[in-house]
Amino acid sequence: MFARYYGRMRKLMFLMLLVSLPVFAVTMYTWEDDDGVVHYADTPRPGAVLIEVDGVQGFAPSPLYRSEDSAFDGDQDSMAGYTMFAITTPVQDDVMWNIGGVVNVLIDISPPLRVGDSISLFFDGQNMAAPGSRRRSYVLNDVYRGTHTVRAVVNNRNGDEVQQAEMITFQVHQTSIQ
Repeated sequence: MFARYYGRMRKLMFLMLLVSLPVFAVTMYTWEDDDGVVHYADTPRPGAVLIEVDGVQGFAPSPLYRSEDSAFDGDQDSMAGYTMFAITTPVQDDVMWNIGGVVNVLIDISPPLRVGDSISLFFDGQNMAAPGSRRRSYVLNDVYRGTHTVRAVVNNRNGDEVQQAEMITFQVHQTSIQ
């Protein structure tokens, strides 16, 4: 069993190595030994299969995780509200088991938060955001058994409520040890 786990970890480490290589073509060889462990090398050996690695695949970050610098700087009166403002994690009526007291909260907003606007996050009625916060993700600690709520609000520079996301109710359960 350990050999199988070790083999998987070696594959994962190799893939991580491939991703970190500079972008150019690389010739690699792979083979499987008698124990079923897959090996990779840059030199051939009997029974090895040639792998041609053309480059590293990249990705673009999700628009949900835009930087704070991407705030809309247009005319404040030209937009009455946001087309989308919601708590995406947790979801309504979510049931969470054995979370160790930690809940991640993600907020999605579109278009990006305008200059001067801020987001308040309320957990069980208590504001968890610092004044003027523009954060869209939170880690709530000490969240234990029971029913809990999270609610998000956009406020303008005067502190007036501009928009409110739907309140999310979720349950936290903990396995009893007997």
